[in-house]
Amino acid sequence: MRHNKRRTRLNRSTAHRKATLSMIAKSLFRHQSITTTLAKAKEARRLAEKLITVAKVDSVTSRRQVFSVLRDRETTLLLFKDISPLFSNRKGGYTRIVPKGFRRGDGAKLVLLELTEKVAEDKDTKPLKPSEKKAKKVPTLAKEERRTPKEQAPKPAPTIKPEVKEERVVEDVKREKAKQEEKRIKKKSFFKKFFQRRTQM
Repeated sequence: MRHNKRRTRLNRSTAHRKATLSMIAKSLFRHQSITTTLAKAKEARRLAEKLITVAKVDSVTSRRQVFSVLRDRETTLLLFKDISPLFSNRKGGYTRIVPKGFRRGDGAKLVLLELTEKVAEDKDTKPLKPSEKKAKKVPTLAKEERRTPKEQAPKPAPTIKPEVKEERVVEDVKREKAKQEEKRIKKKSFFKKFFQRRTQM
């Protein structure tokens, strides 16, 4: 019986639910804020805050404990090196849930699940704007280079050898046809041979 079990099942089996929450926590640590439904956010928040608390103590045991949930080395290292030091003075409340509206298809409540303190991104590693990408892809040529075409030596025309056609005599063609007909007549199928033998007996 399910008395005093307050956890939400999210309409999933146990393994599916654990995998879903693990993926949400992993995405939260990577991107520092994600959009999801309210029910998933509440459950993922519990898991994420527990993982941050465990990551505060940097030991082999705690690393293994976090890795057993996240199943990703890069995210585990990110959690221990960058995220957990931000919350060294806090004893809880590492994440917040901000309402965002309703999902278009089914009207589910959408929320923004984010870390209360975020890792500062480097200015050098900012993604390029589309206009900057296009500008970098197209090489700029000087005006003189555009106007003057490159001088090239004229290429000689390729020489084509005339094909020598063999003249066939009409008689040779007739002989070949006659030979082919003789071969066809000589070849007999299995059943014809079989029936000929029976009739001869």
